[in-house]
Parts: sequence; structure tokens; C-alpha cells
Amino acid sequence: MQTNTWITRSIGVVAAIAATAFATGSASADGYQRRAVAPVAGCANFGGFYVGGNIGWATLTSHQNDLDGITNGFPDPFGGIPTSFTATDDSFTGGAQIGYNIQKGCTLFGLEADWNWSDLNATTHLFPALLQNSGVDDSLRSRVEGFGTIRTRTGVVVDQLLLFVTGGVAWADTKDTLNLFGDRFSNTDTRWGWVAGFGTEYLLRSNISLTSDVLYLSFDDQNHNFSFDGGECWGCRFRTKIDDQIWVARMGVNIRFGGEREAVAPLK
Repeated sequence: MQTNTWITRSIGVVAAIAATAFATGSASADGYQRRAVAPVAGCANFGGFYVGGNIGWATLTSHQNDLDGITNGFPDPFGGIPTSFTATDDSFTGGAQIGYNIQKGCTLFGLEADWNWSDLNATTHLFPALLQNSGVDDSLRSRVEGFGTIRTRTGVVVDQLLLFVTGGVAWADTKDTLNLFGDRFSNTDTRWGWVAGFGTEYLLRSNISLTSDVLYLSFDDQNHNFSFDGGECWGCRFRTKIDDQIWVARMGVNIRFGGEREAVAPLK
């Protein structure tokens, strides 16, 4: 339910930006045509190289699985814990992007790469009763310190506004940490996966545009084998499987290169 609400709000943000862009374009046209708005003969040119920056909000959902049933092997009140958990966390995110567009008439195809910093920590407390009664915090944490994508973009330009869908490959710098029975173990990985989303871009001037997008990133499952030196822990190992997804809503500014760009006429 929380994820669905977050998605709905993100779509609303992009829709609001698009509506504002249309209103701005209409107001600008009214400024030049005081009595009536003339039909648009062409559309803005988004072609060429660009670089930019972005800020936004990210939500991490981490599905954590105890493959050996450690958490389910204790007597009450600490036992009976499920062996599969879902933890979430939200974080501010900021980053940079670079890309190149090819525009034919009012249709566009492009390639964009980006990297974003984040501080996402999805933590599961393995034995909540033990934590409450004695303060011992045995936990499993999934942390994402940064993520990036390489995506294609395709869309249509309406007046000054580009509407696009996007998809490609994604990666994330992750750190999975296990605190159990006084021991601490961690693994750092670069995880790969895929990304899909949609967005808008509005041309303010010939070389400056405002952009916004909503992205969904899904990463390959990651298995870890944590080995314990001494003590008793059901074969002295704790195997986990981590499955992470990230939702991102961002807005930013792009600066284009190559001098002045004239509007282009739509293809007939």
C-alpha cells in the first residue's frame, strides 16, 4: 500500500510538471498573439549532446531471506520469526546525467547515462522481542550508497515539451551487513539489473531545459554465505538471499551544446 501511494504521488508530480509546461507555452503564445493563438508549425529541437544535474527522492525495498531458518529456530518468546522479511527506506538523492538525442521531425530517440548518490538503509531486526527486552539488536541490513543507469529514451515533442519513455540497464553500490550473536559480517557488491520509467523535458531556451522522470530499478538477487568461527549456530553458517528494488522520482536541469537550435517542422 505504501509503495502504491508513493508511485501515485510520483506520477502526479510528473503530470503537474507537464501541465505547467503546457500552461507556460500557452501563456507565451498569448504574449505574441494577443487576439488568438496561432497554430504551432513545428516543435522544439532537443537534438545533440547535453549534460545536467538532478535532485529527487528514492525508496528502497529490500526482500531479505534467511535460507537456513536461523530466525525460526529459537523457543518463544524469541522464536517463530518468519524467514523472509521486507524492509524499506527513503532517502534524498542527487546526481548528474549526460546524454545525446537524435530528433527526426517531432520524434526523438536518445541515450542517457546517469549516476546518483543516496543513503538508503533497509534494516530488519531479526529478533524484535530480544531487542525490546534486552537491547540486543541482531539485524540484517541492505544499504545502497549510490546507483546509476544507462538508458535509451524515445518520445514525442509537443511544442516545447518532450514526453518520453525510457529503459535500459542499472547498477548499484550495495553493502549487506549481518549482526548476529555479537558478530558482525558485511559484503560489498556492485549489483546489476534493469530500469524502466517515463518522464518529461521542457525547453526553456535553445540550450537549457527542465527535466523530470520516474524510474523503477530492479537488481539481480544476491546470495551471501556468512561463516562463524566457533560457537554454535546450526552448522556455523548463515546464508541469505537479498532482492532489492528502487523507485526514484527526480527533477533537474540539462544544458545543451552546439549553439542555437531552431524549431523543427513535424514529419509529414
